[in-house]
Amino acid sequence: MLVRSHSTLSRLALQLIGVATILSSCNATNKASPELEVVSQTEQERPNFLIIVADDLGFSDLGITGSEIETPNLDELARKGLLLTNFYSGGTCSPTRAMLLTGVDHHRAGLGNMIEHIAPNQVDQPGYEGFLNDRVVTLPVMLRDAGYRTYAAGKWHLGMTDETSPAARGFEKSFMLLNGGASHFDQRGLNGRSDPARYRENGVVVDLPPDFGYSTDFYTRKMISYLEEERDSGKPFFAYLAYTAPHWPLQAPKADIVKYKGVYDKGWEAVQEERRSKLVAAKLLPATTVTHPIFTYSPDWSALTDDERRTEAKKMEIYAAMIDHLDQQIGKLINYLKESGQYENTMIVFMSDNGAEGAPLHKIPNFKKWMDSFDNSYDNIGAAGSYVYYEERWAQVSMTPFRLYKGMASDGGVHVPAIVNFGGLKTKRNTNTSVTSVMDITPTILELAGVPKHKGEYKGRTVHPIQGLSWASMLTGKTEKVRAKGDGIALELFNKKGYRSGKWKALHLHAPFGPDEWQLFDTSIDPGETKDLAKKHPDILANLVAKWQAYTEDNGVILGSTPPER
Repeated sequence: MLVRSHSTLSRLALQLIGVATILSSCNATNKASPELEVVSQTEQERPNFLIIVADDLGFSDLGITGSEIETPNLDELARKGLLLTNFYSGGTCSPTRAMLLTGVDHHRAGLGNMIEHIAPNQVDQPGYEGFLNDRVVTLPVMLRDAGYRTYAAGKWHLGMTDETSPAARGFEKSFMLLNGGASHFDQRGLNGRSDPARYRENGVVVDLPPDFGYSTDFYTRKMISYLEEERDSGKPFFAYLAYTAPHWPLQAPKADIVKYKGVYDKGWEAVQEERRSKLVAAKLLPATTVTHPIFTYSPDWSALTDDERRTEAKKMEIYAAMIDHLDQQIGKLINYLKESGQYENTMIVFMSDNGAEGAPLHKIPNFKKWMDSFDNSYDNIGAAGSYVYYEERWAQVSMTPFRLYKGMASDGGVHVPAIVNFGGLKTKRNTNTSVTSVMDITPTILELAGVPKHKGEYKGRTVHPIQGLSWASMLTGKTEKVRAKGDGIALELFNKKGYRSGKWKALHLHAPFGPDEWQLFDTSIDPGETKDLAKKHPDILANLVAKWQAYTEDNGVILGSTPPER
């Protein structure tokens, strides 16, 4: 295989510098950025893009963000690239994916709520279709039309029909799970309603092949096969690798589970404090950080029996093994790109789709009955045929130091790890604290690809304009921040509300998760959202709440009449 020699600046680095030159007359917030013309360059010079999404992985679950879990490949991507320490996703999987692939707020794109939780007053309302609607244009469509090869493997969760499939949304080759999750060893679904799980290959409904093996391995093999089949086409690629790990059911190869035997016997609070200390020592958290107390429906660690502690510890061992194995497979993909000479010209974005999952699944009707149909004996959990999850206490360890977990507007639901790496380019700083959004990825990729950003019309069709902001000037070191002072990111899902602007965060959670009123936090000294400053700074809170209200009006937000108790 052809291996390109390393140079002082990679081809992609040179393109980034070119973009920076184009942007030199713009202000630091990108607000005045001119619409780019298609860059005059050969197809082979245009950058490749690889987006890797982990499912329900927590902020502190990577080695570089304080974890005891071994993730050397992702850690290396961050050290040689950029770790975004204030990156925000949606509260759950499908809303995040809608924003990621369109650059448009999920309330406009069709996932104002997850299809599984549409409230009666949201049914048949614009933006609440439960799938990517026709009022948005996807990133793979725009890149395909601009001459890119477009591939996807992993989880879709953005539509079940032919018209809403990955193939209909711009992916030329794909193998994707349509549901929100499934067994990692076979085609068993997440629950009785979604069993067996449904898959599509290149738009056609298929069953899993006999050589499926383990989900993380299969999706990696698929993506490598797609990249290799048309490597000599002369066209750049856009690849979307949306793993289903470490989403429940917790299952992993046995060798990886054994590796973490005994690591979590100390319990939730002890592991959480170790992670907080590592994050502070690495200067990824301020020394003033207080981890938010663990919210739980269950007894403390000390109140559990020996057998209960042994089982709870093993659940986290399995979860850790899933992340460890995920990192191994990402390493295989990176090695393929290097050996095939494509790494230097590929921008890689890694992220989690939301905070770690802590919902009390056993409280969902018929769910406990479904789990009990599996062999969840101690020796079998983690293997094929088992079905367990790790509950709210370990989820909050994964989200150290943040408050709560997936499904919340608190940072435990939406503040996730994100890494950007572009070949051999080494940035002056490998961390960035700028407040960034998953919606920013689409405009960033378009700009670096030299593809014009549409302004609300695409090929004669009226669509929602892209709302995210490009990171191009930030990635080249020309600016430190993406958003101007006073600008922010609004949050809403399941009637949980939030607005983050600079260091300030306004938050509204209903009981039992919060006081059912707006709170205010200074995240620069209190990222755990433990000290409510609403009474001390009422003017700041009022300003943020007003911006949140304006956001709901602009984006057609409809608060659900029956919010799920996540």
